[in-house]
Amino acid sequence: MVCKITQNDYFYPKMEKKYIAYYWASTPLQAKSDFGLKAQQEMVKTFIKGKGELVAEYTGVGGGLSNGRPELDAAIAHAQVTGSTLIVDRLNRLCRDPAFIANLRQSGLVILAVQLDLFDTFFTA
Repeated sequence: MVCKITQNDYFYPKMEKKYIAYYWASTPLQAKSDFGLKAQQEMVKTFIKGKGELVAEYTGVGGGLSNGRPELDAAIAHAQVTGSTLIVDRLNRLCRDPAFIANLRQSGLVILAVQLDLFDTFFTA
């Protein structure tokens, strides 16, 4: 019997990552649309498939940060406690404030946005 080890097996051992998903819709109408929460969930789950374990999912619906986002706070705390990656469909679903996102990254939290746009590349480069 021959065991073949590839270069990828040596440099990238198969370790299952843990993910905490966060989904956000600004309005209840947006949450129910085909481009709302369901689409975000599908993108995140498709990305994770075969790459790791989805430990938990948090969902928020509402406008802005003025009323706070308890679901986001819970998702961040859960990711930090478990050493999981916080995964979102797009960074703008997490927050539209670059300083907030930068502070999260400086805290050591790993954030992954499945779909990148011009705004996102500033934070992931």
